[in-house]
Amino acid sequence: MKQLVSLLISLLLIAVTLVGCSGSPLSANPAAEGIQLTTITSGRFHEYPLPQTGNGLMRPVIDQNGDIWFGEMEYNHLSVFSPHNALLQQIPIPEGANGIMGLTVAPDNTIWFAEQYGNFIGHYTPTTREFQRYPLTLLEHNKQQLPSAPNNLAVDQQGNIWFTELNADMIGVLNPRTGAIKQYALTEHKTVQQYAPYSLTIDKQGVVWFTLSNKPLLGRLDPPTGKVTLIEIPEKQNRLMEITHDAEGAIWATGFEQGLVLKYKPTTQQFAVYRAAHEPKRANGVYGILSQQNGDIWVVSTSENAIAQLKHGEQQFRYYRIPTASSMPLGLVEGPDGTFWFTETGGNRIASFKP
Repeated sequence: MKQLVSLLISLLLIAVTLVGCSGSPLSANPAAEGIQLTTITSGRFHEYPLPQTGNGLMRPVIDQNGDIWFGEMEYNHLSVFSPHNALLQQIPIPEGANGIMGLTVAPDNTIWFAEQYGNFIGHYTPTTREFQRYPLTLLEHNKQQLPSAPNNLAVDQQGNIWFTELNADMIGVLNPRTGAIKQYALTEHKTVQQYAPYSLTIDKQGVVWFTLSNKPLLGRLDPPTGKVTLIEIPEKQNRLMEITHDAEGAIWATGFEQGLVLKYKPTTQQFAVYRAAHEPKRANGVYGILSQQNGDIWVVSTSENAIAQLKHGEQQFRYYRIPTASSMPLGLVEGPDGTFWFTETGGNRIASFKP
């Protein structure tokens, strides 16, 4: 289990030298032939092993057709799995650098993704099979060039694409209509690799909330004013990872250690602490969180190798064990029929769970 934490932390302090960036438009990329995946069923779980090994599966998203999209870092693929026929398509990313991280689905059902090592925001249109590339600024730091290192993305009500920049210590926003990118520094004086903004969510008021993987802080960005507020979390030894918001406007975030799940209420500015692990002191991170309309919170717990549920109003998580041992589950999304989907980095599988 500790391998996952080591992997994630290694992604936070990227120090690779990049070659020059080419033009933004990329030539059309033909989708690969579909690969039929085998289904392994165990209780409420369905698992689909991928044909290769060591794919480096990242967080999934679900498009408006119910298809599952995810990145395969080791093979430089943007991949899509159709639950309707169990077909997988693995699409090579032009000018990718094996650094695909977070994805999001736009209102027009196109796919946006962060290429951390390639240092760009990518856009893929499934109907035309074309990629578009939006390069980010290279950083000069300690006599070397670093990527800004985009990590995770979210789309606002206007269709703008917001993203975190791990190395640049910034929150960025891309206007897909113009291609313009605006960046917000987290502090008055520009820093590099000090805060490492990791994940983000946009609440119903349009406020951008984000986690910081190098500081025990929760971040808030007000787009109309550009004001950034950094809020101390109650656990100074921990760092936050994934983030979401619930129907009541509360912010939920997961931690890198001890099975931490935090709830923050902006109206009262109060935190509540939960643990998605039976033995918190020995537990590692909780990677992936979603909120349901009924107020239930679901996470994937690597220590427990389980999908975990915190029912609305309760204090303890309930666990549903993943059949594959040491699966290292990442991400968690809900399909239109209420089925949950997640990736298994350790098990090298796509998996679903029916609550």
